[in-house]
Amino acid sequence: MNIIIERKIPNLKFPILRPLSFDDELTEEQYIEKIETFERSCEKRFIFTCRSLGIYATVKSDPYSLPYTDEIVVNLHGSSFLNGAYEFERVSYKIMKKILDKDIYQFRFYIFINVKTDKFFGSVEYRFRYYKKN
Repeated sequence: MNIIIERKIPNLKFPILRPLSFDDELTEEQYIEKIETFERSCEKRFIFTCRSLGIYATVKSDPYSLPYTDEIVVNLHGSSFLNGAYEFERVSYKIMKKILDKDIYQFRFYIFINVKTDKFFGSVEYRFRYYKKN
C-alpha cells in the first residue's frame, strides 16, 4: 500500500525554521531529517502523556504506512518568540481534549508536521492522524 505524504518544503531561509537548525544553510534533505526527528520526539511525548492517563496509544515502526481513519489538525502561528510554534505541549492539550471528548482509549497514530512560510512569522501545522482500535 503506497501512502503519499504531502511534505512541502518551505522557504528554507524563513526565520521560523531557526529552532530546527541553528546552521546558516539548511538543505531540503536536512530539513526533512530534522522535521522527521521532531515528529518522532512529539510522538514519544504524546505516548507518555497517554500512558499516564490510562490510554493505550502506539506508533508503527513505519508511521506513514498507517491507514488512518481520522485526523486532528492544530496550527501554531509563529511570533517574535520563534520556539513558540514548536511547543508541542500546547498541541498535545488540544489533541488530548478531542480524543477524550470522543471517548477513545485505544488507537494507533502518527504526527505529520508541515512548516508554512506563507505569512509574516509563518506557522507550524501539526496533523495528528490516527486509527481507532475496537
